[in-house]
Amino acid sequence: MKRRWLEFAVVTIVLVGFSHYSSHPEPNCTDHTAGAIAQPGMQGTVYLVPIGEFPPLELSRLITHYANAWHIPIQALSPLSLDKSLVDQARNQLVAERVVAKMKRHFADLSAHPNTVLIGITALDMYRDQSSWRYAFSHREGGRYAVVSSARMHPRTLPLHLPHGRLFSLDQRDNDLSQCRLTKMIGKNIGVLYYQLPMKDDPTSMLYDNIGGPDDLDRIKERF
Repeated sequence: MKRRWLEFAVVTIVLVGFSHYSSHPEPNCTDHTAGAIAQPGMQGTVYLVPIGEFPPLELSRLITHYANAWHIPIQALSPLSLDKSLVDQARNQLVAERVVAKMKRHFADLSAHPNTVLIGITALDMYRDQSSWRYAFSHREGGRYAVVSSARMHPRTLPLHLPHGRLFSLDQRDNDLSQCRLTKMIGKNIGVLYYQLPMKDDPTSMLYDNIGGPDDLDRIKERF
């Protein structure tokens, strides 16, 4: 009897897992055409700055994507070291404004060029000191600086196990989805800072001005 209850519990968890899995949308990013192409006469370079430990392969993927699909001048800079001054210890979150301030100081030579765009990227959770929101995907300031956090972009599905090994893995689809969300959020900042485009009220545009959570990112398409 006890064994049957165990089997029933496992089946229930599996069904719930599949239901949660199937509710996630398919990633809608593309390696082909992007929402905007660099226009003749545009100047400047976009720099991506890893904040703390950010996966090198993911950084390389982002650089390759924007260079090949968007045709913009973009480079990766050396990681910005993480120190306690950037973290709100009570909340255990990065403070976005502090990160941008440190980027400006650390890359002062680049900051001196008016056409330079610096975008920090981090896998750590983050919030904006000037906002009442619990967390932030992104923060921009000064017309040339931004920081983006991927911490809340992963679906965080539950890995399911049986006594004799793993039942199935949702990791790959989850990773694809979180990567697509990050691509679009960084893309939004490129649109605003590099292309200097205005915000929109179109919930399918990367320039949508009311992104409140992952569901909003999923509705957005990789276009302006």
